[in-house]
Amino acid sequence: MNGRENSYVLYFKIKENRELKKLQERVYNILPIEKYNPNKFKFHITIHVDRDYDKIIKIKKELEQSFIPIELTVSSIGLFEIYPANLVGKHSEQ
Repeated sequence: MNGRENSYVLYFKIKENRELKKLQERVYNILPIEKYNPNKFKFHITIHVDRDYDKIIKIKKELEQSFIPIELTVSSIGLFEIYPANLVGKHSEQ
């Protein structure tokens, strides 16, 4: 995937589920910017952004060779704008 300033973005897709979709709808209701539109947004985790394509491919291959499934418990979530990075909002479960 191409990023800004001719960079490449390495990311993991996240399998969509109803809980994520509801969270995305809540984000969009708070921050109704079209790129957060739940009907268009693709859930993902950004791993690395770089202009060096070979570096991105090297990282991708390393991840493919050594990746093991993990399970996470999320206690807080933040929404960041990038270019430059800016925390838009944060929510923590009490």
